[in-house]
Amino acid sequence: MSTIYKYYAPTEYNLDALINEYFWFSKRAYLNDPFDMNLQILNIFPKFKELLESHGYDLDKYNKIVGDFAICCFTKDLDNQHFWSLYAGNFQGWCLEFEKDNLVDPRDGVPNKLHDVIYLNEVPNLDNKYQHLEIEKNEDGSSRSETIAGLLYNEKKQEELFTYLLRIKDRDIWSAEEECRLILGNIYLMSHKQHSNANGYRIPWKENALKRIIVGCRMPEYLRKIILMFAKENNIPLSVAKPDLQDRQFTIKIEPIVY
Repeated sequence: MSTIYKYYAPTEYNLDALINEYFWFSKRAYLNDPFDMNLQILNIFPKFKELLESHGYDLDKYNKIVGDFAICCFTKDLDNQHFWSLYAGNFQGWCLEFEKDNLVDPRDGVPNKLHDVIYLNEVPNLDNKYQHLEIEKNEDGSSRSETIAGLLYNEKKQEELFTYLLRIKDRDIWSAEEECRLILGNIYLMSHKQHSNANGYRIPWKENALKRIIVGCRMPEYLRKIILMFAKENNIPLSVAKPDLQDRQFTIKIEPIVY
């Protein structure tokens, strides 16, 4: 069983997500990186835009649809100081460990497929339809590449092209995060409108998806008691993340909590 992690700051809405067992999918306009899922990527390649339009894409309509796309972010890294400081509120928050292939129930209409973020120093030249894009990278190090033309001219692969474009992030700033994401929405039909508000979507995680809760060493006592109670009631293992200077290395130590 492979696992994946999601960090949470100590806020009321994050605590609500834990207690009520759901993921929050943020829409594009509410992501912390304004370059993320930024469709200016289409505007800077005139020939690529023409190619899309020649295949029947209404780009104005597509821009509106992608505004309703939403993502839920995860990482492969549990003992990252950057995450514990930035995303878990200076070790006052927590991190949830999930079974990687068991995050959401496909019957809810959400694709249960994690997409690795693609870290690049610059956007590929989309005007070159023979440009190869690394569409998928496997855990064993192998990968699958396709040309822009190969993706665009094959209806079954067109969505892979747009999913690729929506996963590009700046390598210099973000690559240490090893992010992967669930993507809600596609270019044909939006689902889960009933769970939507202006900011995003509230989607339940699959039963038994949560495998462990790791709390930060600076978590306030009142919050620690609430999470401890939740862990006991649901028989979820609990650990704590704390700094460790053993062997003179700046590392995070994860220790189990017995309750």
